[in-house]
Amino acid sequence: MSKNLFDDFTTGEELDQLYAYLAEEKERHGWTPRITIADWMKIGPGHAILVEPDGRAIASPVWSEPDCLEPFGNLCESSVTELWNQFPYKENHMNKYLERTMMTID
Repeated sequence: MSKNLFDDFTTGEELDQLYAYLAEEKERHGWTPRITIADWMKIGPGHAILVEPDGRAIASPVWSEPDCLEPFGNLCESSVTELWNQFPYKENHMNKYLERTMMTID
């Protein structure tokens, strides 16, 4: 599903402008929900782990792969710990989910 995802991708200055606009609007209107914006180029490839119904574990999106998917194991054949040890994008995964590479407006 990631194939062609980045054809009309927003990043860089355009995303910085969106961030500034949303921060300003949030303050002006007194919005309380936290706003989180993802710049996928900062997050990096393979940050998500997908598990298909047959147990196949896939890193996604991986832009260097033809379908943006990189299989790295199978949950039916390996434990979760073994899969994690095989996962080639641990740093990108953790940085995203710990919001180190996300833009947040608190």
